[in-house]
Amino acid sequence: MSDEKAVEFQIGDVVRLKSGSPAMTITQVGEAHMTGQPTVWCVWFDSKGQQTGSFPLGAVEKGE
Repeated sequence: MSDEKAVEFQIGDVVRLKSGSPAMTITQVGEAHMTGQPTVWCVWFDSKGQQTGSFPLGAVEKGE
């Protein structure tokens, strides 16, 4: 991965979207297949149960 920010994130880190979100746990760090963009895959829980999603590195920040 060429983006230096990728080093900041590891599997198991807790992150949030910079725009606001529930706490999410990183389950994978890598490059998106379609875009090649550095990406994190996350899991979180809400009132509907377990949710998953992928987000560009620039959209997330470390949370508590």
